[in-house]
Amino acid sequence: LDQRVMLRLITNGSLLDRRSVQAGIEAIGNASGEVWLKVDSASTAGLALINGTHLKIETVSRRLARCAALAPTWVQTCLFELDNTLPAEDEITRYLALLAPVAKQLKGVHLYSLARPSLQKEAPRLRRLDTEYLESIGQRIRRLGLIVQVNA
Repeated sequence: LDQRVMLRLITNGSLLDRRSVQAGIEAIGNASGEVWLKVDSASTAGLALINGTHLKIETVSRRLARCAALAPTWVQTCLFELDNTLPAEDEITRYLALLAPVAKQLKGVHLYSLARPSLQKEAPRLRRLDTEYLESIGQRIRRLGLIVQVNA
């Protein structure tokens, strides 16, 4: 199926420090595939709240840079309202700062909001963002030189 099927890995990057995982990602890159790396926050507190992880942002940054060096990589990010509150400006600023050093190595960013009702216990606290707001964040990301696909 080489040349007829796009090989795509969608991952949270949690095992990207393992050499065997890096070898697999490099093989995907060598096969003209791509990686979609999920990054929903660029703060330790945001990652804990959204993804239930306790990662340092330095770890996320290192994994993102490593992935982009091994295979064409898109960052996949979901933004949403929590408790009727838009994502904090500080979170957006941190997110842009996370992307900036690797912007030239990335294929782009898939930016989206909630697509279907959440099954998480926090579901009543979550709300989808409108296209205009997402597009305004997309424009800020584009200023880093990245392609951004916005899906509201």
